[in-house]
Amino acid sequence: MSHGPKLSPVRVHDHPGAVAKVSGSEDDTDDSGGEEQPSTSSQAAMRRASTRNVRKTSAIETGTQKTLLKLLKQVQKKCDLYGFFSRPVNPVQDECPDYFDVVSKEEAMDLGTMETMIHDGSVNNLEQFEACIDRIIACSRKYNEAEDNFVRIQTEKFAEKVKPILKVHRELIASSNEDEDRKKPAIPTVRKKRVSLGEVTHFGDNETFDDDNDNDNDDESQDE
Repeated sequence: MSHGPKLSPVRVHDHPGAVAKVSGSEDDTDDSGGEEQPSTSSQAAMRRASTRNVRKTSAIETGTQKTLLKLLKQVQKKCDLYGFFSRPVNPVQDECPDYFDVVSKEEAMDLGTMETMIHDGSVNNLEQFEACIDRIIACSRKYNEAEDNFVRIQTEKFAEKVKPILKVHRELIASSNEDEDRKKPAIPTVRKKRVSLGEVTHFGDNETFDDDNDNDNDDESQDE
């Protein structure tokens, strides 16, 4: 979520301090023993490749992650036309220096952060997904209070567009759960069988004397 017109995200390698931070300072010690080290660009490329591999592996761990990532892309494509909610708020870049005075960093949320949370398992069901969406909307409304504010208008449009998407997904999950329940084999009902052996009647594991049987035998003796 951002405040004001969407700006191009700042790339790390375009930042004036990026090279210094990566390459270190003159005081850094060389523990390589004279061996040739990969260049800064090579190291960055390896880190990016490693990150992609981790995310790719994580994304295929469960069907739930696939489903949530697919749902997230649908929300991004259909609901966030200007990309206001695609990344964390940058108070300087987004020209809202007091943003974190109004919205705490703990409650701030965006679609990009949600993607990371799905990959690492922090968001692993539809309820948690919806809770994050609600946080995005709530934070934007909290900061952009004026109803005629352009970002506030886009927030309300986002909220209206995302509702039916989540509703359809909930119904699909409910339908899928019902299908799974129908496919489960029925558990047979165990009934205790009454077996009479002489004067003793067995009810499963419990043995009792059959008073009715005794009375019948007494009646037959009297008749004789």
